[in-house]
Amino acid sequence: GALPDLLVSDGKHVNMRQVQFDMRLVQRESAQLRTLFASTGLLEDCWAHRHNWCLGYEGTIGGYKPAGGMREGMRTRRPFGKLIVFDDECAYGVQSLYTFLKHTRSMWPATHQGELHQKYARYQSHQFPIGARIYVQQRRSAVGAGKEKRRQPGKNLSTHSVGLRWSIRAPLQVRAMVLTDNVLFLAGWPDSVRIEEKTGVAIDKSGKRPNRAVLWAVSPADGKKLAEYRLDSEPVFDGLIAAGGRLYLSTVDGKVLCFAGQ
Repeated sequence: GALPDLLVSDGKHVNMRQVQFDMRLVQRESAQLRTLFASTGLLEDCWAHRHNWCLGYEGTIGGYKPAGGMREGMRTRRPFGKLIVFDDECAYGVQSLYTFLKHTRSMWPATHQGELHQKYARYQSHQFPIGARIYVQQRRSAVGAGKEKRRQPGKNLSTHSVGLRWSIRAPLQVRAMVLTDNVLFLAGWPDSVRIEEKTGVAIDKSGKRPNRAVLWAVSPADGKKLAEYRLDSEPVFDGLIAAGGRLYLSTVDGKVLCFAGQ
């Protein structure tokens, strides 16, 4: 059996999650995917503990070996995260370090035990920040790729990593991301939660919709933030693309925004 998902192809095979078909739609018995793979589907917008996008799949959970855990995955395995974009040289990922709205000593990393995560709450700047890890992982040459850079899901890239180029902690809940020739764009909202220090219980449970969303422009070379733009509404999950020298962003208020350089 198989769960439905978007069909992704590398030009030689058609993949639906971990199931692979040849170009005649005959299922292959054993497959090592070299395209984007999502543990809960590419359309799933509710991030959970083991919901990750991976660049390649070899039968492991969430893109890393269960025995090695997330730390092992980031050090030795293929790129993985809540979102991934890539070209021939690097993969750019967003990882969430906190996944439960409760105290726990099982969270990674060990230096941040007991911190909380309220994934979709947005509060004022003085409240407890959480944020995300944004990283760039250098990759080996694309398998069978030409000179043209490939940035869209489904392209044929090697699944073996080389190492991190840079990694930053950003006070941003990234919900959409796209890579252009010289800028990495990220859309989302500042992410924080206010807690009661002794119990770790979230203080603000009103569920009020936040009133701030932003679009970041980041340097792919070093992760430096180049610019920040206010948005009237938060982005739809994975709702950011670049085409023809413009950015197109879908927002939850039902609009599609177009951005162009001056």
